[in-house]
Amino acid sequence: MISCFGWQPSRVRPDEAEELLQAISRGDDIKVRSLAAKVGAERLVHGKHAQMEEAQTVVSGSEDGTVKVWSLTWIRDKSCLHCKLNTVCQTLQQPLSVPSVVLREDGKTVFSTSEDKTLRVWDLEGMKEKACLKGHTGIVSSLGINEDGTIAVSGGYDMTLRVWDLEEMKEKTCLQGHSSKVTSVGTSRDGRTAVSGSKDKTVRVWDLERMEEKACLRGHTDVVRSVAISPDGRTAVSGGEDETVRVWDLVEMKEKACLTGCGDWVNCVRMSQDGRTAISGSDDGTVRVWDLERMEEKACLHGHTKLVTSVGLSMDGKTAVSGSTDNTVRVWDLDALKEKACLIGHTDTVLSVHTNFSKKLFTGSMLHVAALGGSWSVCQALLEVGGRELGELSDSRGRTAASIARERHYHMLAERIDDWMLREDAKKMSSG
Repeated sequence: MISCFGWQPSRVRPDEAEELLQAISRGDDIKVRSLAAKVGAERLVHGKHAQMEEAQTVVSGSEDGTVKVWSLTWIRDKSCLHCKLNTVCQTLQQPLSVPSVVLREDGKTVFSTSEDKTLRVWDLEGMKEKACLKGHTGIVSSLGINEDGTIAVSGGYDMTLRVWDLEEMKEKTCLQGHSSKVTSVGTSRDGRTAVSGSKDKTVRVWDLERMEEKACLRGHTDVVRSVAISPDGRTAVSGGEDETVRVWDLVEMKEKACLTGCGDWVNCVRMSQDGRTAISGSDDGTVRVWDLERMEEKACLHGHTKLVTSVGLSMDGKTAVSGSTDNTVRVWDLDALKEKACLIGHTDTVLSVHTNFSKKLFTGSMLHVAALGGSWSVCQALLEVGGRELGELSDSRGRTAASIARERHYHMLAERIDDWMLREDAKKMSSG
């Protein structure tokens, strides 16, 4: 066994490595120190400035005509007993209110809609407008994009959906079918399917390859205010003024469940990436979490002082965001089922919120355990049980575990991490 760190290797069982990796991933520094000592990596877990940072980007659109980009960083000290939130907010100005915002998965682009009948594309690195797309003849109420941000679908008060080519920045087609204003749209990650909700009380399913309507789903007894679709395009959820959340099977094109107990109009819904959880926001000021396997309410989150207008979910499903007529954006921890932050900056109703990732940044001893885990066998075991998780860890300067290993001349470890990342990407592509 080769030791490239100057410590003698220790034998690490896969279950021990997996437990250690999970503790690192959730930022449990106390558990990390305990487990690291157990597997022989204790020499690197007593860093002088050990801390864990969790970074998240949230975008919000408001009645005040602004799109705000919130860069949030939670910093926990070595004891994990104290947590500090650092917030940086940047503002993009539009002529009129902003009904819908979407953050692209790479975090570099924001898409927004407007009461001026346009769809705008913003470059977050330069904090400037890239394009203004025109086509709708009424307010653009909602927007959805596919996984790689090349296709967008918008819905408007002109009763149409419009499909946009975001590479050429032009309209591809106009879809008609609703008999009243389109209130909400959602798009599958592969960009093949869209769903829409309307004041005509229907949920419609659209084939974006053939550019035609696939089905009209009826069940709501009042206006459908919001829709969302699962990443695989097989399930949708909707919320409406009939105070229900409905779950739809998009394979058999029928209603699976009607979830009640929302307390008031349901203004917004979102689904997790695994399709097991949905969240909703209502006029009663609550955010509700729904278990879509048991088809029951999991939790009711209180914090907003007025009605909830919009909700969003992070890619890992652990964090929710919400906007309200109380002019605030709130961030929720869905594991602990409690509020993490209240963001104040908008001067009018927050109409839309979106977030798509939460990134853990490890510094000090935490990073050393992850990237330079004491002995080669510790690193080897960590890689075997979770190459991608280890490979995606980075420090507060954005350096990956592989780049840090390479900087310290641990080229063998860097190559192993890179190799695992490539193999994981290949598996993902082949399974997709």
